[in-house]
Amino acid sequence: MPGEIRHERMRLRRQVRRRGAGGVLVVALALVVTCMAAVALTACAGDGDAPAASASSPTQDQTLRIALLHLAPRAGDLDHNARLICAAVGEASRRGADWCVTPELALSGYQFRSRIGLRWIEDLASARVAALARLARDEGVCLFVGLPTRDGTGGRLRNSVVVIDKTGEVLGAYHKRDVIPGAVEGWAQPGDRAGVFDLDGVRAGVLVCADAWPRRPSRETADAGADILVSSACWAPGEMGPHGVWERDSRITGLPLVVCNTTGRGTGGDQRDNASVVDDRGRRLLTFRSPGSKVFLVDWDRRSGSFASAGSFTPAASR
Repeated sequence: MPGEIRHERMRLRRQVRRRGAGGVLVVALALVVTCMAAVALTACAGDGDAPAASASSPTQDQTLRIALLHLAPRAGDLDHNARLICAAVGEASRRGADWCVTPELALSGYQFRSRIGLRWIEDLASARVAALARLARDEGVCLFVGLPTRDGTGGRLRNSVVVIDKTGEVLGAYHKRDVIPGAVEGWAQPGDRAGVFDLDGVRAGVLVCADAWPRRPSRETADAGADILVSSACWAPGEMGPHGVWERDSRITGLPLVVCNTTGRGTGGDQRDNASVVDDRGRRLLTFRSPGSKVFLVDWDRRSGSFASAGSFTPAASR
């Protein structure tokens, strides 16, 4: 990690030389944001010397435990949000979780742009993603983490979910396709393809929030061979709420749909009544709400297809 931070520092210094004195403040801010979040994730993930976790499948009874990290991130506070994610993942792992799913843009908070801008956003080779990979490996869990990313070529910005397996391999990122126009999400370019990832012998299809609205992303993800749909969301009830689209998409695809939503009031608007849900074949099976950060554990019996609540806890970093 120290080497990765030094590399980022050198890159930003080159930008300062090109931009002149007028660009120093902006670039310096980007360096501070990058380093603080990387340090926070490194402190949680360890020093990189821990043995790799086994890539074995879930338990013999084919039950897969999914942790829905129903968190209350703070807009633009990368350090706090990284610590919150790390604490939630660590305790979920100790409680037997196989997969950990965060809300949409959990690392940055949803309405981050007005607070920390866009220059800090990096590609999948960043120190930040490397720290998340070590966290997955050290805790022996698969991660679905919502964060902004930058394309390695072209520099386009994306509203993404990065997917990491239990060995710490970064399998890739799914980019939100139904990006909301305007100031809040207008910074992000929409994705153009389904995202299906092999984890624990399961093909997980990833969605982000309003991707469920137009039907097409869910259908194309199912057609790509997904066994289950996993969605990160920041979607409040009300006039522009989900209004049954999750149930509809689980019905038209014939797949279970697991949604991890955000909560709290720190990421733009009041999200305290948001629901994280489990739907299957058009039916709502489980609904979870909390006014503050909470992790909800769900057991999926892959043989019978049934889902059951397996308890909840409050992450230490939010107490």
